[in-house]
Amino acid sequence: MLLILQGLLLFPVSRMQPEKMYTSRRPARGTLPGASRVPEQVELTAGAWHAWCVTDIEHLVPAWLDLPAVAEVLDVPITRVHSLINDRSLVSVRIGERNIRSVPAEFLVEDAVLDSLRGTVIVLVDSGYEDEDIIRWLFTEDASLPGRPIDALREGRKTEIRRRAQAAAW
Repeated sequence: MLLILQGLLLFPVSRMQPEKMYTSRRPARGTLPGASRVPEQVELTAGAWHAWCVTDIEHLVPAWLDLPAVAEVLDVPITRVHSLINDRSLVSVRIGERNIRSVPAEFLVEDAVLDSLRGTVIVLVDSGYEDEDIIRWLFTEDASLPGRPIDALREGRKTEIRRRAQAAAW
């Protein structure tokens, strides 16, 4: 049984091995405001409820595609999708209860990857952003745009978005 309460996913510890220590293998998150951090060690006790942070990114992005679905939309083998992710043409994060690598659906335009995405992602990576932070930045509303950076990229305003991405590093 799962319970979601104010951004926290609660699940009974009895589903896990009690009296064990969980050590995070994930690297520390960036220093963006509101970036979630996974605790380095959490002691689990039998019969207790453990609150595990559900990242806001799952709710921030309206539609996700797992990697096989991306391969199907692009009509390429799954290995090509992995290459697109390694080349920074796409950005993926692990989401959901099963921790599946997924890509925001808005990164795709018809049967291709959004052209202006790769350059923007490279600017953000050079600024020290991690994949989750990049997606959060692209899908967070900006009153000065107006709208979200991903919407501006889809409209063809890549110069403005890349300038903002460079400024975000400072």
